[in-house]
Amino acid sequence: MTPPAHSATEPGSPWQQAFDWIEETVGGRIRHFERQARWRPAFFLDVEREGETLPIYVRGARTEVPDNDSVLKFEHDIMVQLAKDGVPLPHIYGFCPQPAAIVMERSPGRENLGTADSREEAENVLDEYMEILARIHTLDTAPYEAMGMERREDAEALGLADLPKWEATFRRSKSRPEPAIEFVLAWLKRNVPQGRTRSAFLCGDSGQFLFEKGHLTTLIDLELALLGDPAADLGGMMGRDLSEPLGDLNRGFERYFEFSGERIPRSVIEYHAIRFNLNTSLATAPLVATPPPGIDLVQYLGWYWVWTGHTWRSWDTRSAWISPSPSFPSPRRRASRARTTRSLPVSSKRTGPAEISPRTRSTPPIATPHTCAGPSATGPSSNTRTSQPRADSSVEASRPGTKPTPPSKSWSPRAAPSATPSSPPSSTRGASDTKPCCSPCFGNSKDRRRRS
Repeated sequence: MTPPAHSATEPGSPWQQAFDWIEETVGGRIRHFERQARWRPAFFLDVEREGETLPIYVRGARTEVPDNDSVLKFEHDIMVQLAKDGVPLPHIYGFCPQPAAIVMERSPGRENLGTADSREEAENVLDEYMEILARIHTLDTAPYEAMGMERREDAEALGLADLPKWEATFRRSKSRPEPAIEFVLAWLKRNVPQGRTRSAFLCGDSGQFLFEKGHLTTLIDLELALLGDPAADLGGMMGRDLSEPLGDLNRGFERYFEFSGERIPRSVIEYHAIRFNLNTSLATAPLVATPPPGIDLVQYLGWYWVWTGHTWRSWDTRSAWISPSPSFPSPRRRASRARTTRSLPVSSKRTGPAEISPRTRSTPPIATPHTCAGPSATGPSSNTRTSQPRADSSVEASRPGTKPTPPSKSWSPRAAPSATPSSPPSSTRGASDTKPCCSPCFGNSKDRRRRS
C-alpha cells in the first residue's frame, strides 16, 4: 500500500488514543502518519523502533455497519488464522480496542490489475492469485468453524450463501420501494443451483490483493469471509471486475480449474455473480435512501447504481441458463375493419383530405374531381364545389388559348409537395391572387405547408 505524498501533525480525536496504543504495542515512536483517502478510516504510519522504520497500516472499522467493531475483530481473527495456514498476508501487530482498528504491516504493492505495466504482468499476477485461491478452498475448515463461522452443506444454503444475512439487514432498514432488488432477490431464491455439496473457506469479497513487479504480495479485505461453495469466490471476482479490472477471467477460471482439479459449471459461477452483486445493492439501498450523518453519499450512490444496474443486466442476459424460456401464445390476425372518416364542417380549419389521420388510413383517399372557374378579372372568386368533373387535358388542349391541365393526383401522407403554397394551380388564376380557388385546393394547400 503506497501512502499519499502529504502528511499531518495531529490525528485528531479519537485517533490520538489509537496512536498511543500503537506506540505502546509496537514499542516505537510514530514519526509520520497519513490518513488514507477512503470512505472508511485508515492510516499509513511510519514507526521508528530501535533505529529502523516500520511501515504500518491501520485499518479502522466501518462507520455505517451495525456492530462494526465486532465485524472488524472477526476479520482480524480470520487474518491471523489464514497466516498460520500459509496464506500470504501482512504481519498483524494487534487489534486496537478503542477506536477499533487492525494494526498490521504495510505491504508493498498496489491494487487493481488495470494498472499493471503490461498484459504479461497482469496475467502472471492473476495466475498466482488463482493458485492461492484454489489452495485456500482446500483448507481445513475446523479452525474457522471454531471461530463461529457457519458451515453450509445442503444445496440451498450453499447457493444462497450469506444472502439471508444481507436481506435481513435490508428488511430492517428499507424505507422505500426497491422493485429491481426485490425481483432479483425472488429470482435467486427460485433458482438455487442444485447438486452442490462441497463447503470450503471463502474469501467472500474475492479478487482483492496487492501486486508489485509482476508478483502478488498479499491478500487484502477479508471481512466478508465465510464457508460455502467455491463457485461463490469465482462469481465474486466477476463483481470485483466492475470496479477493478482483473483481466481475462475466462482464462483465469481455466487456471483455477487446473489448480483445483475441479471444473465448476459456468451457470453456477454466474448465479453467484448475480448473488454477490445483489449483496452490494442490499447493503447500500437503505443508506442512500436515508443517508446517516457523515456518510460518503457520492461513493454509496455509485455503488448502489452501478451494482444494482449490473445485477439487473446480468440477470437479463444470463437468466436463460437457469430458467426455461417462457412460452407465448401464437399471434392471431385481427379482422380487418372498415375505416371511416369523420366529416368536418366547411368552416372548420381542417378541411379536405387533411382531415384524415395518416396513422389510421389504410389507403390514400381519392380526390373528388371538380371544376373550378378560378378568380375572375371582373368579379369575385368562385369558391364553391361543383358536380361537374374536370375537363380532360386533351380536350382543354384543343381549345384555343388554353394549356393542358395535368390530371389531379391523390393525396398521400408520404408524397412530396408538387408545388409551393403560393403557386397558382392553373392558368385561370389571376397573377395577383394568392388565395386557393376552392375548398379542396385550400385543404391541399394547408397540407403542403404542414408537410413542408
